[in-house]
Amino acid sequence: MWNMILERMPSMFIITLAILSALLPWGIYKINRTLHHYADPPWKRDNEKQ
Repeated sequence: MWNMILERMPSMFIITLAILSALLPWGIYKINRTLHHYADPPWKRDNEKQ
């Protein structure tokens, strides 16, 4: 029984890729949000506050 469960478990490589498929887009989103916060012109920042 335990052998059957272990055979169906994904490998560590697959688990790593699954985690990266969530972390990479989230990281890019956070970097983009930070860049917009510091690099947008003042007239655009006023629109965000409203």
